[in-house]
Amino acid sequence: MEPDEGRVMFSKSGKDGGAHRTMTVELGDEGETATKTLEVQNIFRDFILYYKTTTHLYLEALRDCIHLRKYFLEVKFSDLSIFKASCSELLKKDPLRWLPVFETAAKNVAIENHMFGSLDCQDIQVQIIWVTKRPYDIRQIRCLDMGQLCAVPGIVVKCSDVKQKVTKAVLQCSSCKDEIKQDVPTNASYPQMPTSCVANSNAGAGGDKCRPNPYIIRPDKSQYVNVQYIKLQELPEDVPTGELPRHIEVQVERGLVSMVNPGQRIIVVGINSIFRDSVKDKGRKAVGIRRRYLKGVGLMVASPTGQHASVNTNHSTVKPGGVMLWNAKQEKEFKELAKTKDLHKILADSLAPSIYGHDDIKKACVCQLFGGTRKQLADGGKLRGDMNVLLIGDPSTAKSQLLKAVYQVSPIGVYTSGKGSSAAGLTAAVGREASSNGRAGGFYLEGGSMVLADGGIVCIDEFDKMREQDTVAIHEAMEQQTISVAKAGLSTVLNSRTSVLAAANPTMGCYDPSKTNEEQMNFKATIVSRFDLIFKVLDPPNPEKDRLIATHVLGLHGGATLDRNKTGLSREDSMAAPAAAGLVSQAQLKSYIAYCRANIITKLDKDAEEHLKNFYVQTRRDANDLQKGEENSIIKITVRQLESLVRITESLAKLRCSTRATKADAEEAVRLYRVATVDAIKSGLVENAFTAMQEEEMIKLEQKIESKLPLSSRVRTATLVSVLIAQGNEEGLIEKALNVMSRRGVITYQSHKRYVTRTSSLAN
Repeated sequence: MEPDEGRVMFSKSGKDGGAHRTMTVELGDEGETATKTLEVQNIFRDFILYYKTTTHLYLEALRDCIHLRKYFLEVKFSDLSIFKASCSELLKKDPLRWLPVFETAAKNVAIENHMFGSLDCQDIQVQIIWVTKRPYDIRQIRCLDMGQLCAVPGIVVKCSDVKQKVTKAVLQCSSCKDEIKQDVPTNASYPQMPTSCVANSNAGAGGDKCRPNPYIIRPDKSQYVNVQYIKLQELPEDVPTGELPRHIEVQVERGLVSMVNPGQRIIVVGINSIFRDSVKDKGRKAVGIRRRYLKGVGLMVASPTGQHASVNTNHSTVKPGGVMLWNAKQEKEFKELAKTKDLHKILADSLAPSIYGHDDIKKACVCQLFGGTRKQLADGGKLRGDMNVLLIGDPSTAKSQLLKAVYQVSPIGVYTSGKGSSAAGLTAAVGREASSNGRAGGFYLEGGSMVLADGGIVCIDEFDKMREQDTVAIHEAMEQQTISVAKAGLSTVLNSRTSVLAAANPTMGCYDPSKTNEEQMNFKATIVSRFDLIFKVLDPPNPEKDRLIATHVLGLHGGATLDRNKTGLSREDSMAAPAAAGLVSQAQLKSYIAYCRANIITKLDKDAEEHLKNFYVQTRRDANDLQKGEENSIIKITVRQLESLVRITESLAKLRCSTRATKADAEEAVRLYRVATVDAIKSGLVENAFTAMQEEEMIKLEQKIESKLPLSSRVRTATLVSVLIAQGNEEGLIEKALNVMSRRGVITYQSHKRYVTRTSSLAN
């Protein structure tokens, strides 16, 4: 980044003993004098010394930071406005002039009060915390705001390495070896070199005059500060339909470096600035073209409720959604809503009222939005509180619409498609910077969807279309909620504390009742076991139900308020539209979810624990009796499913703002679990249980298949099945035998089961 150093101030070398003078050119403030500067500096000094609230005293905050050897002072812009409105307006409109004055005042206060002690005096960085006005969107930044303070929200997608920027350069004449010091302006990245030697520029005939442009920088004697560049991306919910998200570069210095990571939602308080672009016109650089960037003077962790906190108070901590501050009116509304009878059903009906039926699936999605409680164990281990849900079933059953509805009401959400998502796009990607001299720069890390949705939910449509290597990449993110990266010399662990809501179709497109679940689910047990709830979404012919669905759909098409997009309403206006009688609006539901996730921590009582324990033990016993020692299902009842029941129970208590999960919550969690995953497990197990006669036929059939397929041979599956049917074997028994041999590793399916290859023998 090469800032436009000619915009606000320029430097001019003097003649008095090599002293360097800095001339400041103000834009529109011609009446400002040194007296005015001193007056404003005294106001800043009085603000630090005397302003205090019930919880904050800036003088004590400055002393604490210096004691910890953190040379910065966080200042709330609202506090400065209360203390002296005219002074805060000066800082907002011309921060490049008045922020250094503020920092000088802070340093003088520290020196006067002997805060440095035996330490060397250091410059104090003033960091601005912006909590007074609504932040700008990246698209709203205009040239009229150039040089002013603004607050911009976004997602961090890239963080550069920490570099060093010169602030006080020592220049040495290469002829006479004279040295001068020069302050580098805050909006410049390098000093302005004098064209002639200051000490020997007027030498007479008897002396040797130094050559033109004699100065070189002495890096060993110059002073530097740390600097880092951040790539900020527009929030997904702020991107208009059909457009790509926009980015902006952010430059942070000193105490603000290394405070954020890719995937974090932050608000940058910065100075709207420009730098020279590399755009060329007919082989020459377009001199008049400038690109904007933000010179960061404050960083805050973004909150979905509009209440934000400094990165210094949230650094390296797990606080979902940041620090929540709610007024009494909002809390009263939430508490009244929590007391509503049948609240779970009301919230489920409010989730996607345009979708008919799917009551249990909507209830499961509501539980997923609220989530359980994330736990930190005494030995350092962590237990996730986020739920993962899989919808698998027939086309045209509103699976994608449910995903969109959940994405709309989630405080933090990312929507993606499995076919268009890669492993790097879902987890993290490593790129390489381009250096200014044309050579490749260093490597950097960019977070994917699972990282960007940290603290929220990822909706993955067409989950069955994902490649196997891409599915394996999210194993760690779904269970451990971290993403480990070890690429190109970068080794780090990113947070991915997110829920996954996935939708998929069966292998053949539609469910076939004559086939088992295993034959129709093209997933490995490792990925399926990570889902807390798995719903089979079927569309069987049912005249009575079909009539109700048709009436509902035709009523929607005839309604006047259905398609809000065609009326010109934005997403925010659509969410704020009034809900139907007895339902909760999307905006209120979104706020209520954010409130409960941030403020409610639930635990199980003894009765709930006992009920879940009994159900788990009984289900394991039943599964063992059905399996008869054989592993015939890709979905297993394990400890993961017990933890799933705990998360569902906690979410049911959290949605009514209760800190204690009761036995009734545990019973409802078990009911949802039975409706979803347990029924799928038992149906698969029953269909794979054989009688003694069928077992004998299976052994003979496997021997026939082995004789038809020589080792390492490949044949079309349909051809093999036709040959075996012609020999008098049942088609259902043939497919079951092939599946059993596939699990044992005797044969391998290829190209979505269109081909089968013999890999070993039955004896092995």
